[in-house]
Amino acid sequence: NIPFLLVSHHSWTRSHIEQITQYVFELLEINSFMILPFALATTYAFGSLQNSLVIDVGLEKTDLVPILDYTPIGFLSTTLRKGSTSINAELKKLLPHLTSAQIEQLKKSDIYEVLSEDDKKNSFFGADAFEPEQDPDAEGALDVAAIVTSGRDTREILEERERKKNETNVNNTELETNSFVDSEGNEVSVGKQRFQGCEPLIKQISLIVGQVLSQIDDMHKLRSIWENILVVGNTSMIKGFKEALLVQLCKDHLIIEPDSERQLREQEALSQAALTKKKNKFMNTPFMHSLEYLQAPTIIKLAKFPEYFPEWKKHGYGEIGFLGAQIVSKQVFGHNNDSFFVTREKYERVGPSAVWDVSF
Repeated sequence: NIPFLLVSHHSWTRSHIEQITQYVFELLEINSFMILPFALATTYAFGSLQNSLVIDVGLEKTDLVPILDYTPIGFLSTTLRKGSTSINAELKKLLPHLTSAQIEQLKKSDIYEVLSEDDKKNSFFGADAFEPEQDPDAEGALDVAAIVTSGRDTREILEERERKKNETNVNNTELETNSFVDSEGNEVSVGKQRFQGCEPLIKQISLIVGQVLSQIDDMHKLRSIWENILVVGNTSMIKGFKEALLVQLCKDHLIIEPDSERQLREQEALSQAALTKKKNKFMNTPFMHSLEYLQAPTIIKLAKFPEYFPEWKKHGYGEIGFLGAQIVSKQVFGHNNDSFFVTREKYERVGPSAVWDVSF
């Protein structure tokens, strides 16, 4: 009599789902069953968003699923065959002397993060140092050219380097090198490469997001989607990853209305209002600036993570879809309304296709 909620992937076909339903009732002998798409489970964790885009960054793939009116749009859902392992591949190029296990442990360590442009400028290296390197074996070495062009005394820089090494509670970006302990108990020092490796994946995700959302014609809902970007998956828990993706999305897709177009549009609106001889209390006020600009996105935002369930906040929201599934399970199976799930009686009367007669 234990109910069963199964979180599904957008690539599953109707045949897959019916076969699973048959397996659940005939072999597992479950009496109450429902399937919930992962993207929809994720939106429930965020408070049941009506329009949004779920970006699930996993191990070897990244899923992008747009949600319109609480419904995942299957034909627009897509999978990018790149994920966390592509970050490892980039790091391996930068740090060829590290083993694959050490690369993975570096990525999961506290010293690995994605820096914003301001953080890069204010880091030990400066923004220019994060340009692609010609010599990946130079890890851990001093940037002599940077020292010379800085105009500072070399001895002063070396003393500062040693002092920072010995300081505690120093910001990671202020250190030339920082270290983590691998699974063998070895302390591994890493230079600026600990801030690199995610850029190609982030750029590719942003490109695919643009391709997916450009196919949505409803401008009102499209705006709402761009303002509710849900970045989940354990890869998204890398410090600075979500923020860097947001910056890339804004860089690639944000539309800023030219002043000349805005002024012309407002003048036309004022002229039209005058022709109708209807007084508007908002006339000649900042209200006119809020007239809709018929393009999107003019705003791109990440959806705010929920503040309930503090234990999730402590461990991170990489698997927040599971939290959404928990919420839905309690709501669906916690009362006598069986319109949301398949019961034993429904299955015996209709068969596996009964799964399509329930709403979720």
